Amino acid sequence: MQGVTFIFNYSYVNNENEISFSWNVVYGSILTRSVLNESGIFQRSKWHENLGRWEEFASVPRDHCDIYGLCGAYGNCVRYNGEINCTCLPGYQPKSPQQWYRKDGSVGCVRKNQTAPCRNGEGFVEVANVKAPDTSVARVLANLDMKACKNECLRNCSCTAYASLGTTEGSGCLTWYGDLLDTRVFTEGGQSIYVRVDAIELAQYANKRKDLLARKGILVIMILSVATAVSSVVLFSYCLVRRQKRLSENGQLEMFIHSSSTLPDDPPREKELDRSGSHPHLPFFDIDTIVEATDNFSNKLGEGGFGSVYKVVSHEK
Repeated sequence: MQGVTFIFNYSYVNNENEISFSWNVVYGSILTRSVLNESGIFQRSKWHENLGRWEEFASVPRDHCDIYGLCGAYGNCVRYNGEINCTCLPGYQPKSPQQWYRKDGSVGCVRKNQTAPCRNGEGFVEVANVKAPDTSVARVLANLDMKACKNECLRNCSCTAYASLGTTEGSGCLTWYGDLLDTRVFTEGGQSIYVRVDAIELAQYANKRKDLLARKGILVIMILSVATAVSSVVLFSYCLVRRQKRLSENGQLEMFIHSSSTLPDDPPREKELDRSGSHPHLPFFDIDTIVEATDNFSNKLGEGGFGSVYKVVSHEK
């Protein structure tokens, strides 16, 4: 109960002699009362001196799934989006489909196969995030781990389910020897119970698990494939940009070399470029064409960052 820990001290006892839960008021000056009303709702209230009235601070059930035995034997109460539904535990089906269809699950569920699963390839199916069934037909095995508890339940044909004694494994276990009653699903928290099912039901759940793992595997492969394709495109684009940048820089360097090497006081270059050569961004000319266009470098205009600049006269008609 949230917000009431400052009013009560709680005590939980679990030993060979008893399992009990008790509480007492922290301050004797605080007046509290408990009321079970005609609707079956248990209410806790405290007296507010200034207002002169009782104020409720806790009540149960908090929703319909908290109503004892709402979904009957082997039923499981599920609350989803504010709606309450009864489902059957693995290996069971509604005892009365008509009542089940009318949202009345109080008659509970029965085994799909009427033959009791006993030493005939049966096993257990996990039901996660639930409140454990009524423990009036359960037995506490405080010294057994979950593997030993499973084997112990499997040896006894009357054992219908087992679970960890606490919310974490390794703290002993519980085994049930009768109807599983008052089970509900929590959206958060809860624990796992392992329900005994026959070999047919066990195989069906194993196949469902394999299908689920296969779908997850396909999804992982698809995600990795898409990620690989995207990475390849990004890498290709990066390499292409780098190549274009490098070619551009090399073209500027070539122009600088040609311009510098054709100064009047420099020795003429013997190597000429092919007239048919081209560059993505800059045209290339051989030395004869440049000498003729600049009138043998006779009309110098100035100098730039890449060398001397000469006036060019075009003789094309």
